[in-house]
Amino acid sequence: MGWEYESVLPPGTFESYFTNPYNNKILNVSIVYEHRFAFYYWMKWTSLQAINNPPVLISLDWHQDLVHPSEDEYEELKALNQNDYIKVGIYTAYKLSSLNHCQILAAAYLNLISDIYVLCKQKQDDYENDMFDFIDFLGNKHHVKYFYKIDEILACIKKENIESLYFDVDLDYFTESEDPCGGDADVELISDEEVDKIIAPHSPLMQVILPKVIGITIALEPEFCGGMRNSNHLFNLLDEALFYPPLLNENSRLR
Repeated sequence: MGWEYESVLPPGTFESYFTNPYNNKILNVSIVYEHRFAFYYWMKWTSLQAINNPPVLISLDWHQDLVHPSEDEYEELKALNQNDYIKVGIYTAYKLSSLNHCQILAAAYLNLISDIYVLCKQKQDDYENDMFDFIDFLGNKHHVKYFYKIDEILACIKKENIESLYFDVDLDYFTESEDPCGGDADVELISDEEVDKIIAPHSPLMQVILPKVIGITIALEPEFCGGMRNSNHLFNLLDEALFYPPLLNENSRLR
């Protein structure tokens, strides 16, 4: 059984695809309710396109989401039949950690993505460095780096020889929280103008991303955005900035 026959999508996920006018390649876009569900689409896109050199992952997230899978999870990942979308969908929804913090390194472990660049706000005392190397099950080395300022991540990725990338956005990146875990009851959204400065096609970050991007995952994560209304507001800002007509319209395109 293969991806082209049957599939079980993780709950509350949607997918669209169209040609990226910045590079004339197919651009896959998925909207996921919980961030870990992005794993399903990274596996699907990398497998379907038979990508020999997996794309870089650039992620915007309040949290780092760079927790290593457990030893049991490593064994489950190696045993996972990547050509069976039903099993992959069920695994993604119900076996990956429900804390939504290990999906990135799980994808790297299976060599679905290559190097990883995370722009985040979460700071933890047990993270001594802002970079480390991660070895996948094939023995490949993945460089992992995280940043707290857009200028820092831009300076880094501009120096890298990136052929293609997945752009991963957790909407809670656009929030401010006093809670070290993010998403407290008093979470506040950054201004609409600040969101636009980051995500609009003419922004410095998107000018680097759009010519290389072949897949976009958007995590709604309303719990960490201060509720569904806030999450929907942030999604609408992103949708309006990047796409026209809106995503999931059959004529959706990048602006």
